[in-house]
Amino acid sequence: MSTPDPFPSLRARLAAETTERPILAVGRGTALGIGVLLSLLTAWTAGSGWYLVHRDDFAGKLIAKHAAMQNAYEDRIASMRARLDRVASQKLIEQDSLEGRLERLVSRQVQIETRQAILAQLGEQAGPVAGRLPADPAAPSLPPEASAFAPSPKPSPETPFPLRLRGSALERAPGRLETEAAERLAAVERSVAAVEAAQLGALAALDQRAAQAVRQLRSAIAIAGLNPDGLTPPDATGAMGGPLIPLAVDPAAGPFEASVDRVQTSLVALDRLRRSSNALPFARPVSGEVDLTSGFGVRLDPFTRGPAMHAGLDFRAEHGARVHATGSGRVIAAEWSGGYGNLVEIDHGNGVTSRYAHLSAITVAPGQTVSAGQALGRVGSTGRSTGPHLHYETRIAGDAVDPQRFLRAGAKLASLREELASR
Repeated sequence: MSTPDPFPSLRARLAAETTERPILAVGRGTALGIGVLLSLLTAWTAGSGWYLVHRDDFAGKLIAKHAAMQNAYEDRIASMRARLDRVASQKLIEQDSLEGRLERLVSRQVQIETRQAILAQLGEQAGPVAGRLPADPAAPSLPPEASAFAPSPKPSPETPFPLRLRGSALERAPGRLETEAAERLAAVERSVAAVEAAQLGALAALDQRAAQAVRQLRSAIAIAGLNPDGLTPPDATGAMGGPLIPLAVDPAAGPFEASVDRVQTSLVALDRLRRSSNALPFARPVSGEVDLTSGFGVRLDPFTRGPAMHAGLDFRAEHGARVHATGSGRVIAAEWSGGYGNLVEIDHGNGVTSRYAHLSAITVAPGQTVSAGQALGRVGSTGRSTGPHLHYETRIAGDAVDPQRFLRAGAKLASLREELASR
């Protein structure tokens, strides 16, 4: 048994409307476009969802990459800054090196001038022994541009400038200036070293000559029969004085100071021996060519014709010829003295005296100080004499000794002086 339709009219109406409404037809292309659009929309939606889910990780990676780039940039800047600091430090080191070398050169130049003054003083003290010392070897003056960092002189309007630095040449100019300054300083250093070597050579030569003169003086004094170490030089004449200020030279300070110490020691010994020898009767009592008519020792007496001791030398000379002191000293006798006739006696110090007899005239007085070569009187024939001549004696501690000793020593010293004068 079928159930009756409760809505017959409604169903009939819907069937009628469906029959009457037109059917919408969709093309293939449109459907494809809609599908693409839906795909894009789906992809955008998925991407948006993925971004919303992973945006924190993405932002973190982006920030990390930026931070890495920034750190790399800062590291590069720090490396460049460190390199710049190294270059600046190197420049400062080079500058300090050049300035230090310049200061040392200035100090050495002052030292050279001081040493030259010492050399001149020693040469003056040595007298003819020094020979020809080298001329003042002043160190070459240091130009202001010897330092690359010294102010450059202003050019005059007439100064040409044919060379202009451009580009990279301008950048290389400071280094080239430093190199040129270093080369000039090296040249000055070589010159200063050469001057210092010349000064040491001059000192060595002076030391050698002084030592040689000391040896020859000692030999000459020994020939005269005296002890060179036992001689006391005569007191210096003239007004002298002042506080004692010893010359402080430390031999351990360097080769120059050690040489100065040796030279001073030699010159002190030389001065003592030279002053002692100047006082000794080393010169000839008469000038010109004279005959030695009688020597020292035993001879036949001209009056008794028997053997007798002759205490000196007899020099034949013209009547009135000048008689000279054979060494410096003090006149202790100037008078008539028996067989000597007119006699002059001189005390030369160290127990050495000389006598000049048979004079026709006396031109000095007792107590008078005379120098070697000074006239004492004139040749005569007073006293116990057979004709005009000079009787000459030398005595040590009152005992007569052969005057030939002193004459030979004097000849050796004269040869030494000629040798030194010829240098």
